Amino acid sequence: MSQPLLKVIGLAKSFSGVWALSSAQLTVEQGEIHALLRENDAGKSTLLKALAGV
Repeated sequence: MSQPLLKVIGLAKSFSGVWALSSAQLTVEQGEIHALLRENDAGKSTLLKALAGV
């Protein structure tokens, strides 16, 4: 079994006491395609920015 290309466990981020992410998890294996779909203010952009180090 191969190692995942990306694995995030327990990512959390808040803005002025409002949690944008709480215990977020994501695993990406080689050859997989993922989409982030959810309503507005669900934390999609926050997750991507945290993964990019912003």
